[in-house]
Amino acid sequence: MGRGEPTVAEAHDIAAPRPLSDIVDRLSGGFRSMESMVYAILREGILTGTLAPGERLHQERLAAAVGVSRVPVRTALLQLESDGLVRFVPRRGAVVTTLTRSQVTEIYEIRELLETTALRKVADHSDAARLARLRELAIQVDTKDEAMEFIEARKEFYRVLYDDGRNPQLYELIEDLRLKVGRYLLSQPARLPHRHTHLEIVDLLGSGEVDAATEALREHLRRSRDNVLNMTASAEAEAAE
Repeated sequence: MGRGEPTVAEAHDIAAPRPLSDIVDRLSGGFRSMESMVYAILREGILTGTLAPGERLHQERLAAAVGVSRVPVRTALLQLESDGLVRFVPRRGAVVTTLTRSQVTEIYEIRELLETTALRKVADHSDAARLARLRELAIQVDTKDEAMEFIEARKEFYRVLYDDGRNPQLYELIEDLRLKVGRYLLSQPARLPHRHTHLEIVDLLGSGEVDAATEALREHLRRSRDNVLNMTASAEAEAAE
């Protein structure tokens, strides 16, 4: 694909988060323990925006929704707290963690530094086979409309793009930061349609235009940052009403 051609799904939207019951139906069974199953269900619910930032997590309701007792729910919530996805608030119980505007800004500043560095590090290793795989993955990311499918496709794209085999620590840091903010964009996607530029970045990288690819990545991150900041501002306004 040449640079003058339109990229795939430049403004495609992710579908609204599915009910928690859909996640329960899909993930129930096949786990070594009840606790690990509940953890997987609640983690996916948070990462896909089904359980939105700031939402209170009633243990009794979650236990009834999943079909278990409160004990594995409590264990899962404690594990999610250690993951930074849940926090316990006095007199309110467990809630899905939220980010302040300053935290969002700082996360994206760090992401921009790490991801532009990662992109430049791998530029010399972008052979034809790797670029073909990246184009295939970029199309998948830019056309997935189910939240969890999008998350998995996006993770695989960046795993290959940033070459986790050569840069495992760098990739892990980037992915952790992406998960912290990405759930905001998935919790209410219809409010903030997000233009994807994954294929554009790959094409620029393939044509040897590393500076332009880096700039496209930087612009992509800044658009994402602005969307998340808009969502945190909306949430703060709603909480103040």
